Amino acid sequence: MMDANPISRRRALQLAGTTGLAMAALGTASCSSGGDDPADERLSEVPDSFNESGFPIVDEPLTIRYMTAKNPNSLPEYNDVASWKHYQSQTNVTVDWGLVPTTAMKEKVNLAIASGDLPEAFYGAALPSLEMVRYGADGTLLPLGELIETHMPNLTALVDSTPGARAAMTFPDGGIYGLPVVHDAEFLGLSYSQRLWIRQDWLDRVDESMPTTTEEYFTLLQKFKKASPNRDGDSIPYGDYASGQSLENMLLGSYGLRTRGTGTANIDTDPSTGELRFYPAHEAYRDLLEFLHRMYAEGLVAKHIFSIERGQFDADAGAGVYGTVVTIDPEQMYGDGAAEFVSSKQLVGPQGDHTYVHCRPTVVNTANFSITNRVENMAVIGRWMDHFYSDAGCELFFMGIEGESFQRTSSGEVEYLPEIINNSEGLGKALGSYVTYGGSPYPGWVQESFFKGQEATDNSRKAAELLEPDAIPMADRWPNFTYTVEEGTRLQGIVDDITKFCEESRAQFITGDRSFSEWDKYVDTLNSMGLEDFMEVQEAALGRFNSAA
Repeated sequence: MMDANPISRRRALQLAGTTGLAMAALGTASCSSGGDDPADERLSEVPDSFNESGFPIVDEPLTIRYMTAKNPNSLPEYNDVASWKHYQSQTNVTVDWGLVPTTAMKEKVNLAIASGDLPEAFYGAALPSLEMVRYGADGTLLPLGELIETHMPNLTALVDSTPGARAAMTFPDGGIYGLPVVHDAEFLGLSYSQRLWIRQDWLDRVDESMPTTTEEYFTLLQKFKKASPNRDGDSIPYGDYASGQSLENMLLGSYGLRTRGTGTANIDTDPSTGELRFYPAHEAYRDLLEFLHRMYAEGLVAKHIFSIERGQFDADAGAGVYGTVVTIDPEQMYGDGAAEFVSSKQLVGPQGDHTYVHCRPTVVNTANFSITNRVENMAVIGRWMDHFYSDAGCELFFMGIEGESFQRTSSGEVEYLPEIINNSEGLGKALGSYVTYGGSPYPGWVQESFFKGQEATDNSRKAAELLEPDAIPMADRWPNFTYTVEEGTRLQGIVDDITKFCEESRAQFITGDRSFSEWDKYVDTLNSMGLEDFMEVQEAALGRFNSAA
């Protein structure tokens, strides 16, 4: 049986990537004992029974060793999961998964690196960019460029058809230290996954239509509070479980902020000057925080918005407590009680801005699969992973086994079987015996044809289509910036301090615990914490990306 075609012929994907301000500090431990052979030597060490193409990957069974972030909904042993059992029979390769709870993965990875007791690969480790460059430089992680070119034709074709993808994946030293997560550029429900939703029944009760501006939205929330439209109990105009961050994400574009998408949290370019900026120190961000403070001061948001647990919030939303929320698909998230929510277009801000900026790039992560210097079967692992950058691999990974977890429609599309969709324990639990993708990080290619999560529902698709005219073009979204070891050392400490200070100050400004008369002092404090050094590093990283893209 041969591998699927390297890439779907439907289209060429567009560039993207992702990074964040909240990067972990550089690790200090390195693996120095044994296993510092270069990657090309490891690539040449292939089993006698290795096949360059097709299945099985090897004629004689062998085992590869991973450390893996475990999906909590899946079976206790991944080799009992139907999709992995099937893939094992196809490839003749057994995986010793080394399963670790996702919440403990960072600690386990750090311990493995410090002790030198490494697996052949980390699966779902979500290593911070600064750690990847450090461990690539000291030889703990092996460069994967030659592996991709030699043994991963599916990924090679996908990267070659994605402008700028190699620049997003490549560190300043020329190394590629992780395999990417690539999102289908035409999968709008995934690209624009967070949206503002407003209850239609509440709109009807106050005789209002959908708001189009931030001020109309504010006035609507005031009417919601006065009318108390939820006849079964409390009526809260807006609520979320993320300290109001979800609404802020939706409104940043209404204030001309986050102009390069979600890939580079807290840095973007000023639309009026084109200059790189740290937007939490910009006057427009102060204006946004003042708007959120007005909402909080008038009781238009839940007073417990900074402390409510996710489970309680979901239950309240399903019970009709909130008039507006920000989420993917309310009915899928909160149940039938949320069926009245309808999606909003991007609101126009006070200066006329109305860009939808919570846009994911295409290459969203390059840190969910890395190969260590203890690898014994590098070529085998490369071929094993490459399948998941093909149509057939995507189908297996997200859908499971035909006839057991999914079926084909008369038009050739795939859909989960009714017993999966209607399972009383929910879709996640129902799929746990067949696939492992939900609830933990993973590498691979995410296509709308095979991914059937909330982002792919009809409601989700329609909501995303409303936002598309105002969304940041794919070519304008920045990728995951990468750094040199020296730049990482320079950023160490600065990033954590600035991140913590911005988060604390944001909450204080919104609640009124800090006056906006102290804004200049807030900016001065950021500068004293090393903001200038931080921005100089970002300028250098952006310059490298622009040169390579």
